[in-house]
Amino acid sequence: MTRRKSYTYGDLLPNSPYGQVDASIGKGVASGDTGILPPARVIDQPIEEMTIDGVRMVFQNTPGTEAPAEMNTWFPDFKAFWALCGCSGAGCACVVKVHQRGVVSFQ
Repeated sequence: MTRRKSYTYGDLLPNSPYGQVDASIGKGVASGDTGILPPARVIDQPIEEMTIDGVRMVFQNTPGTEAPAEMNTWFPDFKAFWALCGCSGAGCACVVKVHQRGVVSFQ
């Protein structure tokens, strides 16, 4: 992934007085050490509700769907549902949308 990032964003190409290569999403990308921080909180129950930075979220743990660890998230104050590929038995066969009026549609 690091090599792909360098090809995509041109972060290894030198800057010059004539310009620089970027992807118009910022004038630089992180190029320090890579790694993953341990989680501050693990969702291990089937349904867990918490508030993060003032936003209420309800997490649905869905292990064993497309990935070993995956979850869906419901934002009750916004009536928004965020689901990855675990929303159907066929893997990534659908995209779930919850409209503002509360109607769920599958594509």
